[in-house]
Amino acid sequence: MRAEPTRLSVFCGFLGSCKTTFLRHQLRTGTLGKVALIINEAATVPVDPELVPFVEVAVLADGCACCTARARLIDLLCQMTRSDAPPARIVLETSGLADPAPIAAAIKGTAELTGRLVVSEVVTLVDAVHGAATLRQETLARAQVTAADALILTKLDQSSPAMRRHWPRACA
Repeated sequence: MRAEPTRLSVFCGFLGSCKTTFLRHQLRTGTLGKVALIINEAATVPVDPELVPFVEVAVLADGCACCTARARLIDLLCQMTRSDAPPARIVLETSGLADPAPIAAAIKGTAELTGRLVVSEVVTLVDAVHGAATLRQETLARAQVTAADALILTKLDQSSPAMRRHWPRACA
């Protein structure tokens, strides 16, 4: 068993925020280092794992990690952290429908994960083109942003100067 707990990075963002595209780039360039990757898809037939063919992926399909697939996520995390050589870091890409707060609460409330796994960060991706409207209309999108330790604006190259005025000056 590792002396240090495995760190879990949760990447979330509303539907269409480019989570998989962002992660694929980060993994390909080595920015995230060596990680174990879990991709959660609410759909029965997963598509996103095919987009990261150069990394071993654990797929959590047919349900959202924050609710209907939460028990399966906890089982998977327990399995990964109880191995003889648990990963130093796990990255969880949630479905676009996931609220990261119940995921973190479930992990903190699981005795088997105490001392083995810590949620080290919640990173929320926000689409710069549609994000302002999405945040006004979708309670879930606001929950994802509220839970974030860091926000990443995507699609800035596709946004107009008028759209960028909705975002902090440093992001324009």
